[in-house]
Amino acid sequence: MTTTSPITHRIPTAPRKAPERQLAFTGYLVQAQEGDTLDSVSADDFHFAMEQKGVALFRGYEATPERFGDFVEKFSSRLILDPTRQSYDRRVQRVLSGTPGIELHSEHSNSPFTPDYIWFYCRRAAGDRGQTTYCDGLEIWRSLSETSRTFIENVRFIYHRLFPEMFWKVFVAFMIDEDIPVEEINRDHLEKLFNGLEGVRIELNADNQLDFSYSTYVYNQLPGGHRALANSLTGPYPGQTVTMEDGSPIPHWLMGELKSLYDLHTRDIPWRDGDIAVLNNKRMMHGRRPSEDMGRELFSALSYG
Repeated sequence: MTTTSPITHRIPTAPRKAPERQLAFTGYLVQAQEGDTLDSVSADDFHFAMEQKGVALFRGYEATPERFGDFVEKFSSRLILDPTRQSYDRRVQRVLSGTPGIELHSEHSNSPFTPDYIWFYCRRAAGDRGQTTYCDGLEIWRSLSETSRTFIENVRFIYHRLFPEMFWKVFVAFMIDEDIPVEEINRDHLEKLFNGLEGVRIELNADNQLDFSYSTYVYNQLPGGHRALANSLTGPYPGQTVTMEDGSPIPHWLMGELKSLYDLHTRDIPWRDGDIAVLNNKRMMHGRRPSEDMGRELFSALSYG
């Protein structure tokens, strides 16, 4: 498919400078009352938060990694593994501490296994900035210029990445869920997992690395006919390249507008020790601000609703 830009001029964009003001938290804050546990959180509260707000913060529930895992399972039909992260148990993984910031992204939206929810448990908050950030893709979609919105509606983007042998084997073993040891996973299991999935191209190279490409749109259709721009055009993906479907580069004017809007609409999750946050991954993108505090302890999980 040829992707011809519908514009005839360059769209002006604001200088790329992050806003200095702190935007208010827009999520659904659920504060535990005396005697409440995570089991007290109702399905109505959870689904209201995800559908109406897109992000929820549960505070005061005396969480632990094990209770966090139970909470994730309570509202999930299936868990997903991130093979690049260290696992705490079969449900929960550790988020590595680090000083650099992380750009906004929707988790695993560069694959056909995009989870509905991303979950975080903060055992210890960062002492300085280092906050987890989020950006509402619904706001971004509504703020796009008409030219950019029309362009994005009508083209696919291609994510391309090489995965080391152990990464793809761990992921395949988890997803096919047949109790097969990782070392016994092979090409047949890989092809079984990806068979019939639209937009996917897979190939094993001479080093048994997975050469993976995925063609997709970069917005999601939400209930009520709404759309949200939630994708992995930016984010923590070493070695990833993203192009238009015909192989041409993403237009500079488009990325300039997107990054300017990201800066304007990015907010912080106001972490306190013990908090749990859940994001609707089909609507929200998330990232991290730079931090000098290496003592932050954050756990995560990915799931389908």
